[in-house]
Amino acid sequence: MVEINKENVTQIIQTLESMLKQMMTSMKLPSVNLAVTNKSEILFSKSYGVKDLETKEPPTIETIYMIGSCSKTYCALAVMQLVEQGKIDLSAPVHKYIPFTLGTPENPITVKHLLTHNSGLSDIGMAKLLIDRIKGEPVKDIPYTTFDDFYSYTNGAGNELVDLPGKRFIYSNTGFTLLAQIVASVSQMTYEDYVQEYIFNPLDMKRSCFRKDQLDTMSDIATQYFMTPTSSQPSTPYHEPIIAGCGGVISSTSDQVKYLQMLLNYGKSGDRQIISPASLEEMEKSQIKASMATNLLGKGFGPEAYGYGWMVFSDFCGVKIINHAGSTGNGSANLFYSHDLDIGIVGTSNSENAVAIYVLLSFLLSAALRDKNPMTVFPAMTLDGVYGNLQGIYSGYKGIAQFQVRYQTGLLYLDTLGPDGKPMGVERPLIPVSDNMSPPYHFHVFNGAWAREIIEFTIDEQGKVHMFDQRNFSHKIRNL
Repeated sequence: MVEINKENVTQIIQTLESMLKQMMTSMKLPSVNLAVTNKSEILFSKSYGVKDLETKEPPTIETIYMIGSCSKTYCALAVMQLVEQGKIDLSAPVHKYIPFTLGTPENPITVKHLLTHNSGLSDIGMAKLLIDRIKGEPVKDIPYTTFDDFYSYTNGAGNELVDLPGKRFIYSNTGFTLLAQIVASVSQMTYEDYVQEYIFNPLDMKRSCFRKDQLDTMSDIATQYFMTPTSSQPSTPYHEPIIAGCGGVISSTSDQVKYLQMLLNYGKSGDRQIISPASLEEMEKSQIKASMATNLLGKGFGPEAYGYGWMVFSDFCGVKIINHAGSTGNGSANLFYSHDLDIGIVGTSNSENAVAIYVLLSFLLSAALRDKNPMTVFPAMTLDGVYGNLQGIYSGYKGIAQFQVRYQTGLLYLDTLGPDGKPMGVERPLIPVSDNMSPPYHFHVFNGAWAREIIEFTIDEQGKVHMFDQRNFSHKIRNL
C-alpha cells in the first residue's frame, strides 16, 4: 500500500485533476469542493470553479452548500444515539412511535427496515414533489405542506408496497423522513434541534444548520443552481422540514471534515463520545445487498450493500469503504471514509450533477493508495476509451453503404446514412454481448422483439477499425 500522507495524496489527486476539470466542463458544474482527511488533520483541500456564476467568486473550504442525502447518515446517527439510550428499539414497528399505518401485524415495517431501505415501500415521489415546487415548476395539486399532509400522503400509499418488509433494497427518502419523526417523537424535540444539540454542537460544527433563520446569520454561502442543458436557475439553500432527515443538512466542507474525523475515531471527538464504537460498527455492517454505485458507474466496486444510513463496500481493492452520496436538485455532495485506509473524503458542489464525480474520485484515490492503477479498476473507464474509438463514420465497398456509429452516455448507437450522407433517423443502440475488454468487440442490435443480430468491430495491425454486421463489411473513414 502507498504511504498515506499529504504529499502522496496531493500527488495522486493532481494526476486526476485533468479528468475532474473535464467532467466539470461536460457536466456544467459551477464549483467543486474537495477535501481529504485522516483522523486528525486535513491531507488535501482544494476548491474548483465559482460559488456564484454572476460574481465569479471562488468557493473555499468554508463555503456552505446543501449536502442532500448525505443527511441520511446524520439521521441514522441520531437514531442510534437514542437506541443506545434505550429510547428506540430497532426491531419495533414504526407505528409504536409515530402515526404510520403501512405494514400488517404479520409483516410490520420496523425501524430497522427504514434504516436499511428495505421496508418494501417504493419511491412515492416525495422529494421530487418538493423540489419541483421550489423550482417553481408546475406540479400536481397535492396537499403536502405539513406533517399531517405527509402522514396522509404516505399512509395512503399502501398500493406502492413492492414487496414484504425485509425482502429487498428499495431506496426511500420517505423512510428517513419517518426516522426523523421518530427521533423527534422520542426526544420531545424537533428533529433539527436534536441534531443541532447532539451532533453539530459537540462536533463544533458552526457552519452547519437546517433552517433559513440559522443560515441568515452566516456568510460565504454558495448560490445553488438548478441546471438544465440550456439554463442555470440560481437559488439559495432551502429548508423543508419534511426532508430534514433525508436531505436537509446545510453545511461546509470544513464541517463535514470534522464529522468524518469523528467517524474515523470510532465515534469520538476530543473527549466526547458521540456514538459508541459498537453502535458505529453496526451502522457500518452490510445489512442488505444493494447496487446503487454499480448502477451509477458500472462494475469495479466489489460487494456492495447498505448498512444503517451508509453504503458499505466490504472489499474494494482489499479494503472496506463506507460512503453516501446526495443531491438536492440544486446541489450535491459525497461523504466517504475507510478505517482500513484512515482517510475520509468530502465533496460538495452547487449543482446536482457532481455525484458521479465525487464517488469516482474517492474510489480512484483509494485504488491508487492501494497501489492499483486507478484507471483499470473500473471497466467502464477502459470501455469509455474503447467505445470512443469505435465512434465514427463507416463506409463499405466503393462507399455504397455508409453508417454512423455514435457514442453517448456509455452506449454506442448505429444509424444508416442516406445518399446525402446524413443519418436516416433510425438510430439503434448497440448492446454489449460480452465485457468487450479486448477486440473483437461484439454487440447486439435489436430489429424487433425477438429479432437481433451481432455487430462485430475489429481493429487491424495498423489500428484501423472495421465493422461487420453479418452482411456489410465497412471501415471507419473518419471520426465524428
